[in-house]
Amino acid sequence: MRKLNALLILCFALLFASAVYGQTGVNNAELNGNYAFTFSGMSGNGSFSSVFAAVGRFTADGVGNLTNGQLDTNAVGGGGAAQAFTGTYSIGADNRGLMTLNFSGSSAKLAFAMLANGNAQFIEFDASGGAGTIGSGTMEKSGRHRL
Repeated sequence: MRKLNALLILCFALLFASAVYGQTGVNNAELNGNYAFTFSGMSGNGSFSSVFAAVGRFTADGVGNLTNGQLDTNAVGGGGAAQAFTGTYSIGADNRGLMTLNFSGSSAKLAFAMLANGNAQFIEFDASGGAGTIGSGTMEKSGRHRL
């Protein structure tokens, strides 16, 4: 069942991402201010997969840059606390976008859709051949960062 769920999420991610790649950052101002996010999914190395979860926060500048990013992860066999990141994003005319989070030595790619209330829903699609991370989450606009 886990493999089927992972395959379905991956297929959805590829379909969603292919429609977003051709867009430009015409709506980058839609993501502006402080955000908190939650994520749950699966992470694997090609032969073994396990559940993965993360929470975090970041500041979006409204022109395509992320600053003040911080991420806490929880996974089978360990996790990490207060991992700093920066990133970039681009939102198209239809309010769908792509985001890259840059950590020391690695990155994560997200596809997201902005909601009318300023929040967003996203998927991560960094998996190939059973290795990587896939899942989904939400970004919620906040007045201040709180973890």
